[in-house]
Amino acid sequence: MEEDACVFCKKAVRSLQHDITCDVCDKWQHRTCNTGFLRCGCRHASASAVSSNKKWQLHSAVCLQRYPRVIKPPTDLEQKYKEIMGRIELRKSLLSDYELDLVAEKHMFEKMKTMTDDEKKKLLAERSLLTMAEQLDVWTKELDNFKLADKLTDADKTGDETTVNQKLDEKLVLIVRQNWPGSETKCWTFPQGCRREGESMREAAERTLMTCCGEDVDAMFVGNAPCGYYQYQLPFRCKPDYGVKTFFFKANYTAGEVMPTDLISEWKWVRYDELPSYFQSTYLRRVRQFLIPS
Repeated sequence: MEEDACVFCKKAVRSLQHDITCDVCDKWQHRTCNTGFLRCGCRHASASAVSSNKKWQLHSAVCLQRYPRVIKPPTDLEQKYKEIMGRIELRKSLLSDYELDLVAEKHMFEKMKTMTDDEKKKLLAERSLLTMAEQLDVWTKELDNFKLADKLTDADKTGDETTVNQKLDEKLVLIVRQNWPGSETKCWTFPQGCRREGESMREAAERTLMTCCGEDVDAMFVGNAPCGYYQYQLPFRCKPDYGVKTFFFKANYTAGEVMPTDLISEWKWVRYDELPSYFQSTYLRRVRQFLIPS
C-alpha cells in the first residue's frame, strides 16, 4: 500500500479531497470511508483544530550533509565518452608550448647541420642546458615517482561509521541516537533540539548542532527557512504539552569531527539509501520530501 493511501479503501488520498489524518501514526483516511463525518462536520472539525489551545513544542532538526570529496570511478559509458571527446579536442586544439618548442628545436637541429663549430657553440649557449627530449625524460621520471593517495581510508577498512573520513566518493548525512521528548527509547534521527524563548528556528538549529555534536563541527546552513516539517503527539504523561513540531534545516559539512555529548549516545555518517534501516517509517516519509538522493 502506498504511504498516502487511505487505510480503509487503499486508494490514494488526493490534495483536494476531504481526509482525516492520525496524529500518532500519520496515516490517512478519506472522509467518506466509514468515518461518520459529514461535509459540514469535517469543516467544523478543521476550524476547531485551528482555534484549539493545544500546546506544541517547537523543535529544530539539522540535516547535516557531507558531499563527496573524490569522484567515483567512471562507468564504461562515461569512459568511452571521455575518450571520444578527448580525440575531438585533440584534433581541434592548437599546439601547446612544449610542442611549439619541440618543433623549433627540430628546425634548429636541421639548421645546425650547415653551421660551423663556432656558430653551433654560440647557438647552444643561448639555449637552456637540456633539450626538449631530456626535459621530457625528467618529467616522466617525476610522474613515475608520484603516487596517488588511496581512496579507501582506514575507516573504510575497519568499518568505522562514526568518522566523516569514510566513503569519500559518496554523499553522507549525519544521524544520531538521542532521547525524544516523552519517549523512553532512543531513536535514530537527525540532531534535534527544543527552541528556546526568543530564538528563531534557525538559531535553535545552530545551537542544537553545537550542543549535540560538539563545538568542533563546522557547518554552513542553507538558508533561514526550514526545508521540511514533522510532527508527532506526546504521551498523556507529558501534558500539558500536546506534541512536538519539528522543523528541518539543511547544512553542509565543512570541517571537524562529531564529539560525544550528554545529548546523544551514538552517531553515524550514512548514505541516503541506508536511512530506511535507521529511521521510523513516518519520520523517513517526511525526510524523503526534502532530501534528494545523490
